[in-house]
Amino acid sequence: MRTSARRTGTTVLANEREQLAQAMAMMNRRIQGASIRTLQAEFNSSRATVARRLRLARGLGLIEDLQTTLLHRLAPLAAATFEAALMQGDLGAAKAILVGLGILQGNVRVANKASADCDPRQDG
Repeated sequence: MRTSARRTGTTVLANEREQLAQAMAMMNRRIQGASIRTLQAEFNSSRATVARRLRLARGLGLIEDLQTTLLHRLAPLAAATFEAALMQGDLGAAKAILVGLGILQGNVRVANKASADCDPRQDG
């Protein structure tokens, strides 16, 4: 007969929908930077349960869904920030935004200020 190794006081979710909801919540917190120990404490779960829930979330593509949601929220802000940096002649900030989005590689060199002949504020 097998004995349970479950930690006293942990929460057991038998319902699949509850497990899925917990997996989504754990993955959201994990993406925000929560450690496994933090997830254990917040969700009153064992290390093994946290690992199972995170595996479930990965298997269902929840990471990609969260990344897509974040991209849709942040892309317009990044574009506006990029445009503002360009309009102010701050090529360093513009480059940092493009590198952060993965559009440029970090080894591209830019001057500190835009030259007069490539100033986007000029009407050419």
